[in-house]
Amino acid sequence: MMNDILKQINAGEVSGVQFKERILDKYDIACELVAFSNSHGGKLVVGIKDKTGETNALSYSEVQETTNLLSDIASENVVPSILIKIDTVEVEDGNLVVATVKEGLNKPYHDNKGIVWVKNGADKRKVFDNAELAEMMTDCGSFAPDEAAVRDATVNDLDATTIKQFLGNRFERVLEKKGLTGDAFNEASLDMICSAIAKGHDCEKILRNLRFIRPDGTLTVAAMLLFGKYTQRWMPMMTAKCICFVGNSVGSKVFRDKVNDADMEGHESPCSHFHFRQSC
Repeated sequence: MMNDILKQINAGEVSGVQFKERILDKYDIACELVAFSNSHGGKLVVGIKDKTGETNALSYSEVQETTNLLSDIASENVVPSILIKIDTVEVEDGNLVVATVKEGLNKPYHDNKGIVWVKNGADKRKVFDNAELAEMMTDCGSFAPDEAAVRDATVNDLDATTIKQFLGNRFERVLEKKGLTGDAFNEASLDMICSAIAKGHDCEKILRNLRFIRPDGTLTVAAMLLFGKYTQRWMPMMTAKCICFVGNSVGSKVFRDKVNDADMEGHESPCSHFHFRQSC
């Protein structure tokens, strides 16, 4: 580690390495730790002048104090708190303290003022854009875009026939055991299908169990894309585009002419043989 740190000192600060001569401001250090956690991780080296790259080694007592301060900042000034690895590197006249911060698994992290920071080259910047925050959450698995809420939409805005087709495919074996196949399935109501799948369940309960309806009762994006009667009314930023090709293979190199480059409206049928791309 010593050789790597010394090489980095000569190279100067980069997005993954930050220098501090001493820890004088807890909030400033917390912002650096937050930025590392929200980006790709990095190292904070204490004992180096960030303006000139000159070494100003820490004494034994300063190393002890700095180590304790870094641990406290990581647990108390970063939300949610993080774990950091702290090492020392021996140099002439003393030691450097190196805090290693891993990329966070629970983004976005923020300081104790609620501000989200990310690395921007050797510096850092604040994040205010909701799309960027959503992307952070999606990357670490704490947010799924298809489970986002569609405000004010209700089950009445979904197409019952399409839901029935979906349930018929999803629970084919269960419905076969109940004798709901062929004409019997086609003639059965949606509520009968739901009750056959799970006794005492109606359409809304089934959709809740399948996570198409959120715990607060709102529909999810996935529900609207799959079953919505008028998808574009609720999600105008989503448009279905399609192409027409010769044959049944999507690997075909022969395409038919476009028809006025028209946008298509409606839901994406789970039984459809068309291949849709949702574009924002």
